Amino acid sequence: CQMSIDRAGAKGYALQGKCSSAKGTQDGSGIVSRRGRNSFGGTLTGLTTGEKGRITLTLSGNRASALLKGPRGRLSVNLHRQ
Repeated sequence: CQMSIDRAGAKGYALQGKCSSAKGTQDGSGIVSRRGRNSFGGTLTGLTTGEKGRITLTLSGNRASALLKGPRGRLSVNLHRQ
């Protein structure tokens, strides 16, 4: 998976992401806002499917954990900064 995170306003961030597996590739975008010291939450829309879901993003140093929940299930991804 790959994710880009850019500032969007004073307290929010815009996300663009793509994950690939044997079942195919999913693209998504969304907006998150701060929920706690190192956690963010918001909505995510699948660009391929148009489905909406929730994302929780937790940051720790150069690593991030993302939990995505949507109508077809959930996905947990661990990312690191390159």
